[in-house]
Amino acid sequence: MGNVKKYWARQFGNPTGVGGKIAAFIMNRMNKEMYRSVVASAPQNGRILDVGFGNGALLKRLSRATDADLFGIDISDDMVDLAAKRNRKAVENGKLTLAKGSADNIVFDGQFDFVYTVNTVYFWQNLEEGLAAIKDKLSDGGKFINVVYTKEWLDKLSYTRYGFAKYAPDELVAAVVKIGLKAEIIEINRGKSFCVCATRADGDKV
Repeated sequence: MGNVKKYWARQFGNPTGVGGKIAAFIMNRMNKEMYRSVVASAPQNGRILDVGFGNGALLKRLSRATDADLFGIDISDDMVDLAAKRNRKAVENGKLTLAKGSADNIVFDGQFDFVYTVNTVYFWQNLEEGLAAIKDKLSDGGKFINVVYTKEWLDKLSYTRYGFAKYAPDELVAAVVKIGLKAEIIEINRGKSFCVCATRADGDKV
C-alpha cells in the first residue's frame, strides 16, 4: 500500500504516462475553485505565465477569458505534450507558448505582468530560489499568485506524506516578503485552500 501511495505522490508532483494523465484529470476536478480564483485575478491583457500547468486545462480557460499572451512551463514532458494538444488552436495562433521548465528555471525571455502557480510549491526544489526566479520575471507592478491547499487539509490525504512540502500561510507570506515582494493572503475555501497574492512594487530592484 505504501508503494501505491508513493506512486501517486510522484504522479501529482511530476505527471508521466497513463498515471500522469489520471493524476492531471483528478487535479482538474479537485482544483475547480482554485482555477476560478486565478481567472478572476488575471489581467485582460499583457503577458501571463503559468508555472506547472499540468494538462493545460486552466490555460485553456484563460485563453478564452483574456486577450493576454499566455506562456506556460512544466517539468513533465508528457504534460507539455498533453497541454499542447488540449490548447492546439491557441498554440497555432501564437497566443500560447509552452515549454519544459520549473519555478527556478523559467526559460522565457522578458517580463510578465501576471505569474501564477496552482499546487506546485509542495514539489519545488528550493522555495526561496523559486520565488526569487519568479520575482526576477515580474514586471513593475506585476502580480504573483501562489494557490495552495492548507497544511491541515493535505495532512488528511495519506499520499501527501511522501514528497510533499506543506506550508502554513504565514510561512509562504514570510518567504515572499523575504525576497522583497508585498504579500497578502486571500482565503479560497475556509480550512482547505488559500492563495498568497504578491506584488512587485514599481521600480523595485531584484
